[in-house]
Amino acid sequence: MANRLVETAAPRRAVPRKAVFCAFLAVPALMTGWMRFGHPLWAVAAGVVLVLTFAVAALSHRRHGLFGPRRGVVELYGGPLDGERLDLSGLSEEQLSAGLTLPVRGGGSSRYAPDAAGVLRHVGDG
Repeated sequence: MANRLVETAAPRRAVPRKAVFCAFLAVPALMTGWMRFGHPLWAVAAGVVLVLTFAVAALSHRRHGLFGPRRGVVELYGGPLDGERLDLSGLSEEQLSAGLTLPVRGGGSSRYAPDAAGVLRHVGDG
């Protein structure tokens, strides 16, 4: 199945497991402090750690483009660069719709443009 430009995504970068594990271990430890000493500041600290852990995870997903339509690495079809992978995250829609002229090993260039199916296909030499 062909990679479609709108449906492709950059690899997910998860929050490090060690950080999440430590944050979720800190919550019961802080709650134990609350139970032992009775001061509500322990419970507030546990809530802050919990909220910050979820916020960091949500911001990590948003920063790496995991919500809504997204583009990332796509595969080129046809021509001398058939099968090569290309990162499109830095291109605007206007640049992409105009097509891409890419250098070819051994000299020259090759032109790729999105087709009706939404994949990058070889349309000629640049």
